[in-house]
Amino acid sequence: MSSSDDYIFIRSTAKRNGLTTLLIGVAVLLIASVALSLSPDWLFLPLIFAISGGIVTILVGWFKLREPPHSLAIGRDKVSYQHRCGQWHIAWDDIQRVDCPRVSRGLDHDTLELVGFKLKRYDEFLTTISP
Repeated sequence: MSSSDDYIFIRSTAKRNGLTTLLIGVAVLLIASVALSLSPDWLFLPLIFAISGGIVTILVGWFKLREPPHSLAIGRDKVSYQHRCGQWHIAWDDIQRVDCPRVSRGLDHDTLELVGFKLKRYDEFLTTISP
């Protein structure tokens, strides 16, 4: 990407509250560890569950922080998507339609909270996907 002025960056919701989640996990882990060393034996199992929950919360926060700061970049010549495992690009010339997909449930049509791209040529898009 050449210049950040030429792009509109859209932040992913997967990265939201990563630091808060990590800090809550650390706090729960520390409090439960101290309580485990000072508590009676009948509180052993609940405090082990609290420690396990703190470890899981730390891991969730860590994985949230590893996500890229912006997942979608919309430029004058292309649309780029970035993930921590790879990326892809679509030139505006290859896009036929941009829309929110809809599904039918009974007689109602519900709009999904996604953005879909209908492409004119798939072969050029497939070469831009990074492994």
